[in-house]
Amino acid sequence: EKGVVQPWAVPANRRGPLLNHKDAAVKARATKAFQPQGTADRMKVFEEHKSVLKLAANAKNGHAVFTKTCAACHQFAGEGAKVGPDLTGVRLQPAEALLLHILVPDAEIYHGFTAYEIETRDGRTLTGLLASDSPTSVTLRAAQGIEETLLRSNIAKMTSSSSSLMPNELEKTMSRQELADLIAF
Repeated sequence: EKGVVQPWAVPANRRGPLLNHKDAAVKARATKAFQPQGTADRMKVFEEHKSVLKLAANAKNGHAVFTKTCAACHQFAGEGAKVGPDLTGVRLQPAEALLLHILVPDAEIYHGFTAYEIETRDGRTLTGLLASDSPTSVTLRAAQGIEETLLRSNIAKMTSSSSSLMPNELEKTMSRQELADLIAF
């Protein structure tokens, strides 16, 4: 509640018991504390798009949407870049959960996929996932799997983000039918 620990830094197995606590006051406090900023607006978008789950979807067309929209950062069955989580096993998740993760990327950030922002001493700003970290250097991985290694001596500031590296508003890059097809894929 005090912001000492970012909500996304608390693993799901620790959040769950608090979010489902039998004491309504504890549950309400946890719900407020674990909701990332901006998620309320994205949850509205999620609710507005649930109707896509009722559309007749075409997985083959969804593959094309994946290639165009997702493959720069995600792999599925070996296709795509290794930036965000591998999506090969997502078929085990309900379609509504997939829709949530697409439309509200900050809802849950899995361990190891925290975005970092680095300001360099020469004035550049880089954002990406921490691919490697040593006493002398840091390597960030960005879209398309592009990595950049920076010497720690050249880093002016490095901060972790409470936001996902995955952008919001992906629904604006595709039609509702394409979104349904992507989920079917």
